[in-house]
Amino acid sequence: LSNLIDVDCARVQASFQGSWSILWLPIQIGSTTALLFAIIGPSAFGGLCSVVFMLAVNAGIAARVKTVSERLMKLRDHRLKCVSEVLTSVRNVKVEAIEDEMLQRIGGFRQNEMRVLWQRLLLSVMQVFFLWLAPLLVSVVTFSVLAATSSHPLTSSMIFPALALLRTLQEPLRSLPSFLTQAVQAAVSAKRLANFFSRREINQNNVTIGGGPTKVNQWLMQAQNCQFEW
Repeated sequence: LSNLIDVDCARVQASFQGSWSILWLPIQIGSTTALLFAIIGPSAFGGLCSVVFMLAVNAGIAARVKTVSERLMKLRDHRLKCVSEVLTSVRNVKVEAIEDEMLQRIGGFRQNEMRVLWQRLLLSVMQVFFLWLAPLLVSVVTFSVLAATSSHPLTSSMIFPALALLRTLQEPLRSLPSFLTQAVQAAVSAKRLANFFSRREINQNNVTIGGGPTKVNQWLMQAQNCQFEW
């Protein structure tokens, strides 16, 4: 429950704060491509193809991030649940002298969580790499296609406006991977919250509503033929 409140709710809230990027990112990319087409002609579609390629790569990474995030949150739930049980019954843990056993159990959960967290960090490194590669790739592809297909010489009146427009693409291309990651994590957290809220409060089959014993020989619980040892 604490993990749902501290992590999942915060991720869903942060996704709504950055949801305005859904509107301005496509508009900015589309308008910049249209202006590039007006300046350098069909060569602008080379840059557009590279943008589509980077979107496909980021979508694949985002799908992998979603799977790893789900595993990471489940492992984190198991670890926090174990820690909460130990803190709740710390007196019994001390009396029964099972500190080492509980420490190994928590450490095992932590090691599994660290392995999945390492995979998540590797995916983050890949996202950062493609984040900084995207503007350079778009510029190189655009001018390479222009130089290969255009019969007119490249002049400053063509190059500098095109570079300025390509520079305006840097911000949306760099913010797109982080936005996709944030959206994927929010989707995972929203699914976890939905599963939690859809649970039944009490299993009615395990509850019997009624008064206490009405007779002296009527018991709520009775054990027979039992042996207890300490």
